[in-house]
Amino acid sequence: MKSYAAYETFIQMVEEHPERVPCRESDPDLWFAEWGEDQSINYRYAVNQCGKCPLMRECADYAIRNDEVYGIWGGLTPKDRQKMRIAREKLQQRTI
Repeated sequence: MKSYAAYETFIQMVEEHPERVPCRESDPDLWFAEWGEDQSINYRYAVNQCGKCPLMRECADYAIRNDEVYGIWGGLTPKDRQKMRIAREKLQQRTI
C-alpha cells in the first residue's frame, strides 16, 4: 500500500544525501518512460544509472514496500518488482 508519508521521507533522504543521486540530476522521463520502443532504451539507461547510486537498495526497498508500479526504482523495472512482491507473498504464506 502506498504511503504519502513514506514517499515524503524517502524523497527527503534523497535530497539530503551528500553523494550524487542520478535520478535527481536527469530527465524524469528516463525513469518513467512511456510504453513503446523508447521505454526499453530508457529503462536500460536508468537501470545502469541506478547501479551507480548510493541509495539503490533503499530506493528498491521503498518501491517494493509501497507497491510502486511505474518506473525504475533502485534498478528494478515494474516487472522485476512484481516478481519480487509475488515471491515475498509466497514466502509469507509458507511461514503462516
